[in-house]
Amino acid sequence: MTTPVDATEYHHAIMEEAIRCKALLYAVLTALVEDAQRYAKGKKPTAGQSEEDLRAAYDDVVEGGEMVRRLCGLLDIDPDYIRRLVTREGVIQSSRKAPILTASEVSF
Repeated sequence: MTTPVDATEYHHAIMEEAIRCKALLYAVLTALVEDAQRYAKGKKPTAGQSEEDLRAAYDDVVEGGEMVRRLCGLLDIDPDYIRRLVTREGVIQSSRKAPILTASEVSF
């Protein structure tokens, strides 16, 4: 048998769930940005990744692909801001030597 909850408890539970969901979306966006940066710097894929995975992340971020647009839309972040983070204000280096962001720059 379930115990009834009052409106305040219910509201708090909904808020906590929303916060957890948003934290998960931020983590996914951060991973996407890190993969794009890894590719831009020419680093090797980590275990379980392929060069194609990193390239796909880079292309999605730089070209404003579906994944970055959806994540940014859910988090109310301008996708162009994310692109600029990875490309350093739009200066895409074709030699794949774009600088890696520090943890403070990736924090949202």
